[in-house]
Amino acid sequence: MAANTRTDATASPDASTMRSSVADAFAQVDNETAERVQLLQMVYLARASQLTRIAADVKAESGADDADVKRAEAAVSSAKAVSSQVAMLHRRMTTPEPKVTPNGWVLHGRVVTGTFEPITGFTVFLVDAAKAYQQAYGFASSDETGYFLLRYEGAGATSTGKVKQAKEASAPELFVEVADLKGRLVYVSDRAFEPAIGAATYQDIVVVEGVTKGEPPAQIRKVGMPKSAPKR
Repeated sequence: MAANTRTDATASPDASTMRSSVADAFAQVDNETAERVQLLQMVYLARASQLTRIAADVKAESGADDADVKRAEAAVSSAKAVSSQVAMLHRRMTTPEPKVTPNGWVLHGRVVTGTFEPITGFTVFLVDAAKAYQQAYGFASSDETGYFLLRYEGAGATSTGKVKQAKEASAPELFVEVADLKGRLVYVSDRAFEPAIGAATYQDIVVVEGVTKGEPPAQIRKVGMPKSAPKR
């Protein structure tokens, strides 16, 4: 009978090794894509700088009301807007995925202006359809990059799962709202947020400058508003 000459070197990799290799490959692709997005942002920043100089030269020669000046300034604004959008995409791609418990979920993302610049210190929270603050899910303040994170650990597991299913069935619809540093409501979602159990959901929240949506719920004002917010 012929001897088995197969060695470990020619053996098929196990499942764990294959998963690790695939994860490494995806991570490398993600890093390369993020680098290309960052390069694209730099290209648009350079374009905006060049167009700014051109607009200034035309304005000096022809005056502020010249049609060419208006077109040049519009081109500058467009290049800056695209650069900001690309920057927001890069921040999203390079944001680490938060850990999530099997029965919980995470809502994270960034609060930004209409020109996609990050906003610091705004309060992000969840309400039900009747605008009541959902204290069980807490609240978050956006950091210097506009980033926020709401984490729900989830109900405890049961042997039959019936208790957990009942709680999920009776859970209210959730809507994202944001209050500014003065305690004013500046963002109200018109679409319900649907948590993905066991996963994280990323969302960019665009706050339009100068637009307010009224008052936040009294419950969140007590626990989540800046202490320096003036009384209204």
